[in-house]
Amino acid sequence: MPSIFVSLADTAPQLDLWWLSVHGIYRPCITMRKAPLTLLPQTPASEVREDGEPEDLLHPQYQLPASCFAYIGDPAHPNVEAPLPWKSLRNDQLEVLIIVGREVCTCGMHLDLESIGCFISEAYRSIGGGKRKGSDLSWSCKCSFSFGKDGFMSHYTLPDALLDRWFAEFEFLPGIRNLAASGPFAVTTQELLALEGAETTVRYLALGLDYVENPGNERLRQAIADLYTTLEAGDIRITSGASEALLLLVWTMLQPGDNILVEDPSFANIAGVAQSRGAEVRPFPLRMEQGWKADLEQMSHLVDQRTRLISLTHAHHPTGTLLQVEEMRAIARIAERVGALLVSDEVFRLSALDGAVAPSVIDVVEHAVVIGDMTKSWGLGGLRVGWIASRHQALLQQVSAARDYSTVCGNAPGEFLAEVTLRHPAQLMAPRLSAARVNRQRLADAIEPFCRYLAEEKRLLLLPGHVYGKAYEQFIRIGFGCRTELFKEGLTTLMQELQG
Repeated sequence: MPSIFVSLADTAPQLDLWWLSVHGIYRPCITMRKAPLTLLPQTPASEVREDGEPEDLLHPQYQLPASCFAYIGDPAHPNVEAPLPWKSLRNDQLEVLIIVGREVCTCGMHLDLESIGCFISEAYRSIGGGKRKGSDLSWSCKCSFSFGKDGFMSHYTLPDALLDRWFAEFEFLPGIRNLAASGPFAVTTQELLALEGAETTVRYLALGLDYVENPGNERLRQAIADLYTTLEAGDIRITSGASEALLLLVWTMLQPGDNILVEDPSFANIAGVAQSRGAEVRPFPLRMEQGWKADLEQMSHLVDQRTRLISLTHAHHPTGTLLQVEEMRAIARIAERVGALLVSDEVFRLSALDGAVAPSVIDVVEHAVVIGDMTKSWGLGGLRVGWIASRHQALLQQVSAARDYSTVCGNAPGEFLAEVTLRHPAQLMAPRLSAARVNRQRLADAIEPFCRYLAEEKRLLLLPGHVYGKAYEQFIRIGFGCRTELFKEGLTTLMQELQG
């Protein structure tokens, strides 16, 4: 098991907890200002000089401070062994060796990562209290993240968010006609304020632009809780959009070596952040021939004792499939069996184009966590208001604490206008749902004439989805088993028509 060799100076430095990348395996590493402290790679005795300095590291790119080797091979301390070879490290266990000056303080302690800072602090105080009377030593421990492919001290890198990168490239080009958005057309500030009297406008214009409460103001949290049937204001934490909610949840719940189950296909946000934390992402496929539903037996085989989260979207992104109550309960039983948290991203749940709004997972499964926002159903993405809903008060406190390292709090104008919105939900949502229904039918109505035009005028045969039934009228079937020359010619014709 790898060792941490700690050398403490006479003054109490700040303690930093890092993740050190070594050939794709990430290991805890503590660095201290004004004092050498590091997690060392193996250094054979033949490569250590008499003064304890290494002749040459096995991995010279580490550039570790030479002074940290001062105790290796020191004859005054024969019990201090050289670091062990690298092994596949369990992320929550380390062998800790603390050296104060040239005295061995503690050896062979096995600590979880959260306890390392406290342990070193107490050990230092124990030694310091005996030698330096009256010393009042202050310690702080923090997580450091450095995103980079080749950085010396780096965390797992975030994969590209392909969906968001696509939008970033094209969404704001002059004259762009955006038919790729998953939400309704945007609400204007004027439209919101017109829903109420002049007094609301006056209050909005007089609104202070200072910090707001980290959890979000209680009136807004109660209005969001009212979107569910079993929640109260205390079960809600406001975030800067649903993306931050997912980010904070993963930061709070996952450690390297854990795993998370995610739908495939799905919005890649939560999977990308999980990978950046060193967690394994285990996709469970949703297939059209199964109605875009999860195979519960397969899901049951994917979980194990290191599964921390089962992530769902309800309604599903991008297919729109809804979970039935019995499916929610079945997935909850799978999560409960291994102690995993069931997380439901429900930013689309209120966008009910057909029939009533589906029940929330949190109103069916007591221990579930749900994510929501003011974007997908409301057209208020610019407010950057999202939330986490949970009955786990300890989890909500951890999320609030994690937010201290991201956005700290929300924004006053966004929270004010979100409150106004939630006082008039039907007036804002009705015209947007109506527009979505009209546009959906126009798409369906355009597909058959387009296929007929291609067949009659361009001699290119595609199959409109309505021949399989009304549920598939937004689809076109394109076969690709023909000769390559024929397919290339047909594809060129199709692209010319789409571009023309």
